[in-house]
Amino acid sequence: ADGGQQDKREPHAPRAAWPVWFDNEFALMHRPDGSVSQETSGNGIAGYCESNTCQFTVLPMATAPEPAVPALSGPPMLWLRAFHIVFMVTWFAGLFYLPRLFIYHLQAREQAEHQRFCVMERKLFAIMTIGAVLTVVFGAWLLVRAPGLLGVGWMQLKLALVAGLAGYHVWCGLLVGQFRAGTARRGDLWLRWFNEVPALLLIGIVVLAVVKPF
Repeated sequence: ADGGQQDKREPHAPRAAWPVWFDNEFALMHRPDGSVSQETSGNGIAGYCESNTCQFTVLPMATAPEPAVPALSGPPMLWLRAFHIVFMVTWFAGLFYLPRLFIYHLQAREQAEHQRFCVMERKLFAIMTIGAVLTVVFGAWLLVRAPGLLGVGWMQLKLALVAGLAGYHVWCGLLVGQFRAGTARRGDLWLRWFNEVPALLLIGIVVLAVVKPF
């Protein structure tokens, strides 16, 4: 209650708990383990600190540090991340299996087998396209809610790999049409190597999203 009569930049004397006051400024909490957290609040108490366990440094607004890149946390963001991952799994399941169908299709000799593979490839491509679109939609939604991520190096490289994955998806669609028309000219060995591309892209995307190396 007596905080209004004191210098708002000076904490109360050590006791069980003391408040730090500030007016539209930033307060940085320094903990014993070396971590620092930024606290903000309008006019009034910025936070409480137990005696001898941490200290506050109050900085003017003009010299406040740049805000950190927003974390992908909180209930709305967690739901968006969950659906982004679900549809990414759907997308990759198709990307892994469709080229394998091409290999089996290449070995088909009967017209009935050819027709059966055409139906399977068309349906699988439709399912994985839905997964791709929804993966991109939920990923873009996450970036709209956390636009600061676009300035981070690992996110930029991840988006480049996703663009490559989208190009691979389109290429698969072209091959579906060629196999249906009977004009496919790619051999067994080429298709086997082609089948490995999404695995390499998946490794890169997951490492960037989890490790965040830069």
